[in-house]
Amino acid sequence: MFYKRIYFKTHLYILGIVLLSVVGVLSIVSGKAIILGSALLVVSIFFIGKLTKMLNNYNYRIQHFLNAMIDNESKLHFPENKVDPELRNLYSTLNKINKLIYSIKEESKKNEYFYKELIHQIPCGLISWDKKGYIKLINDEALRLLRASHIKYLHQVEQIIPNLQCLIKESIENGNSIFKIEQEESIQQLSLSVSQIIIDNDELTILSIKNIQRELGQKEFESWDKLTHVLTHEIMNSIAPIVSLSDTLLSYFQTGDNIQNEITALTVSKTIRGLDTIRNQGKGLIRLTNSYRRLSYIRQPVCSPFSLFSHFEKIKLLFNTELSRLKIQLNILKPNIDIIIIADKELISQVIINLIKNAIESLTEQDNGLIEITMIQNDMTVIEIKDNGPGISQDILNDIFVPFFTTKATGSGVGLSVSRQIIRMHNGELTVSSVPYTQTVFKIAIPH
Repeated sequence: MFYKRIYFKTHLYILGIVLLSVVGVLSIVSGKAIILGSALLVVSIFFIGKLTKMLNNYNYRIQHFLNAMIDNESKLHFPENKVDPELRNLYSTLNKINKLIYSIKEESKKNEYFYKELIHQIPCGLISWDKKGYIKLINDEALRLLRASHIKYLHQVEQIIPNLQCLIKESIENGNSIFKIEQEESIQQLSLSVSQIIIDNDELTILSIKNIQRELGQKEFESWDKLTHVLTHEIMNSIAPIVSLSDTLLSYFQTGDNIQNEITALTVSKTIRGLDTIRNQGKGLIRLTNSYRRLSYIRQPVCSPFSLFSHFEKIKLLFNTELSRLKIQLNILKPNIDIIIIADKELISQVIINLIKNAIESLTEQDNGLIEITMIQNDMTVIEIKDNGPGISQDILNDIFVPFFTTKATGSGVGLSVSRQIIRMHNGELTVSSVPYTQTVFKIAIPH
C-alpha cells in the first residue's frame, strides 16, 4: 500500500509539472500570455521543489532507520499518528522491521549466552584462536587444566605447554596426542585433539584438552591386577607341588621328632626322583622369572630406514624348513611400491617372528594352512599377518596381550605382551581380530 501511494503521488506530481511547464512554455513562445506562462513555470518549479522535498524526506527517514540499525539502536520508533498517510505507512513498515530485527538480536543473545554457558559446563577444556594467535574462546575447564587465571594470546598457552605445536601436528596426524604438565609438585596426564574451521574467511583452530589421569590410573590398576592374578596363579602352581613333595621326602627320613636310622635303597630311589621333580619345578620358576625380566626390560628402539618387503623375505627363510614339514603356505604379498619404514629392524623382526610362530602353531593340526602377510602405506604403515586357523575365542580375545596369559601348555605368555610393547615404543599399535574357524588377523600400525 505504501509503495502504491508513493508511486501514484509521484506520478501525479510529475504529470502536473510536465503539463504546467508545457502550457507555460507555449504561452510564452506564442506571445499571447507571457505573464500567465511565466506564472505557470514558477508554479511548476514550486511543484518540483515539493516533489524533491517529499522524496528527500522519505530518503532521510529510511537513511535514519538504517543508521540506527548500524549503530545497534534498538529503541528507535517512528510515530505513526498525526502524519501523512504515506509517512504513516512508511513508519509502520520501518517499525515492524525494527521490531523483527530486535527480536532476532534478542534471540541471538539468548542463544549466545546459552552456548557460552554450555561450553563452560563441558568437562573438557576448549580453546579457540585465529591465525594471529588471538584467543577467541577459552572455557573454565581449560583454564583449570592449564592452571591459569586468564589467557588472551596463544603464546601464553605455549609458555605452559612448550611443545604445543609438535603436539598439535601429532594430533592432526594421529587423531590425538598425550602429554604431561608438571606444576606445583603434581603431574597431569592430558589428552589433546585439534580441529580447524573457516568462518567468514577467518581460519580458527579449536583445541580440546581432557584430563585422562584417572582413566590411565584405572587402566594401570586393571593391568597390574591381571598381572598379579596371573603371576600368583603361576607361582602357586609351581610352589604347591614343591612344598607337598618336600613334606613327603621329609617323612622318609623323619617321623615327628625321631629321625629314621634305616635308609633303604627304595627310600633313596624315591628321594632322588622327588629331588629331580623339585629341580624341574625350580627351573620352571626360573623360566617364569626370566620371562618377567624379559617383559619388564626392552631396550629403546634404534631406528633406521629399511625395506619391509625385502626384510620379510629374509625372515621367511627362517621358517622354510618348518613350513615345508607342516605343509603350511606362507605368502608375503608384494606392495605396489617399495615401502620404506624407519624403525628398529631387530625389534620389528622380533615381533614379526613371534606372530608368524603363533600362526604356525595354530595351523599345526590343520590341512591347507595359509599365512598371508600384507603391507600398505597411507597415513600410517600397516602390516597385517593373517592365518586361516581355528581363530581365537571372543572370551579370551581381550586377554591375549595380558602378561603371562597363555592357552599353550609350554608357552610363557609374554610373547604378545612384549610384541605390543615394542610396537607402542614405535608410537604404533598392535591389535587383533578373529573370526573362529575362519581367520585371525594381527594388525601392526606404525607412523612413518
